[in-house]
Amino acid sequence: MLGELVAESRGKVTGVRVLSIDGMNSKVEASFQGQGTILGKEMTEIGTYIQVSRPGGVAFAEGKNLIQTTEGEIAPWEGFSVARLTGEGFGENSAVAGAFHGASTGLDRLNRAAYVTEFESDAEGNYHYRTWEWLGSNQKQ
Repeated sequence: MLGELVAESRGKVTGVRVLSIDGMNSKVEASFQGQGTILGKEMTEIGTYIQVSRPGGVAFAEGKNLIQTTEGEIAPWEGFSVARLTGEGFGENSAVAGAFHGASTGLDRLNRAAYVTEFESDAEGNYHYRTWEWLGSNQKQ
């Protein structure tokens, strides 16, 4: 069962690096940074993901993200995504799953659940995402 919306952010891809070229197994590393809210608190974020091309305009990625609130609290996140590429630059629509670990005291409830995210980016690398808590089938918020 999906729980509450816990985070929303907007930002930009800030760097891209080709790691390997192997046809449909080519790997690209992308870094990003943005701003938004997490558990109602203003935050900034930086992150990196490695994306592997798949047939049919799809890509698989694994990434890490470090979120910091304006109060100095941190929330490290790791996860993976499956993206449908739009064919225009950095454009994609992704389904993302992951977890926070080691979030500081003011954000420590993030350490107790899995999270799902809807992520979209445009041809220029601007992104927007929303993240919900995933509680499982028999848990309450």
